[in-house]
Amino acid sequence: MPHPLLLHIRKRRLRRYRKGYVDGRGHLRLALAFVLVLAAHTGAMVALEGMSVMDGFWLTATTATTVGYGDLSAKTTAGRLATVVLMYGCGIFILAKAVNDWFDVKTAKAERKLHGSWDWNMHDHLLVIGNPNPGEDRQSLERAADFFARLAAQVHADPRWTDTPILLLTPMFAAAGLPPRLRELGIAHYDGSPTARGALEAVHPDRIRVAIVLAHSEVDSASDAVTFDTVDRLRRAGCTAPVIAECVDDGNAPRLRAAGASSVVRPMRGYPEMLARSVVAPGAEHIISTLFTAEGDECNRVDLPRTWNGPWREVCRALIDAGIGTPIGYADGNGQVFANPVRTGDIHADALFVIIHDDQEQDVPRIPSLLGL
Repeated sequence: MPHPLLLHIRKRRLRRYRKGYVDGRGHLRLALAFVLVLAAHTGAMVALEGMSVMDGFWLTATTATTVGYGDLSAKTTAGRLATVVLMYGCGIFILAKAVNDWFDVKTAKAERKLHGSWDWNMHDHLLVIGNPNPGEDRQSLERAADFFARLAAQVHADPRWTDTPILLLTPMFAAAGLPPRLRELGIAHYDGSPTARGALEAVHPDRIRVAIVLAHSEVDSASDAVTFDTVDRLRRAGCTAPVIAECVDDGNAPRLRAAGASSVVRPMRGYPEMLARSVVAPGAEHIISTLFTAEGDECNRVDLPRTWNGPWREVCRALIDAGIGTPIGYADGNGQVFANPVRTGDIHADALFVIIHDDQEQDVPRIPSLLGL
């Protein structure tokens, strides 16, 4: 826990930043004060030392910057007093204060970015709303960070999305700050929820490339109501980009689509890669999700009576021509699995992995005979 004095200084800097330096008014006041001091000292050198305006300004400039070439200097007592008061007492003080304020602004800016109160003013970004692991304990934060890191890595792995910024709208990193490994991946965050005043507007939903709305819970269907509200708020805020929404109860999926969700997926906290697929390859998430259920299309393992040797294309042609599913991979005699083995040369398959629909299951026993086994 930081020392109370450090917390006080930090809050004071943030207040100062919010009061004007963010829009430049504080810097403008300092600049005007410095110009007035320069003008006053130049005038004093002209009036008290008999210098020309150019010589007076030259002496003023070299004194303010502490260069001090020595070619010109105040000779009279009044001129020297004016230099002490105006340049050393005011000018250099203003310069020092400007430097100090600049560091204050940089510090305040870094703190606001770290703790989620900075308006990133993004365009064409991926917006992720919600908490993948609700909770404020360290383990919850680490699991959430791991989820976001894997999601970002999968999205950025696609050449079309490599440079796309990712912005999180979540309150979970406000206290501890965004973890360094997420910042290194180019992820930023804004502290808040979509229902908090001004939070949704701060992430610019009208400029996003895609939005993801995470379910508040993986198992509680009541969280679908929160997701429904968030999707509706996004659309009302001017979001025209695709919105991917997680849905716990499949029965609520039609209502989410009616509210404006472009795609509805099941929450899978241990598998953020599926969300990434829905971002970079819209529709792929539906194909993937069907493989996790026993209804509709299902990935079946078909063990062969003996090893089949030959080109992969012959396997695909035999099954597709017979209307018995779509082969997507095989396992050899050592149990090693090969997915989508598109290559030249023969394969040695002891088992096949085939996407089979419910009405094709009765034909599965025919597969070995189709391969001549």
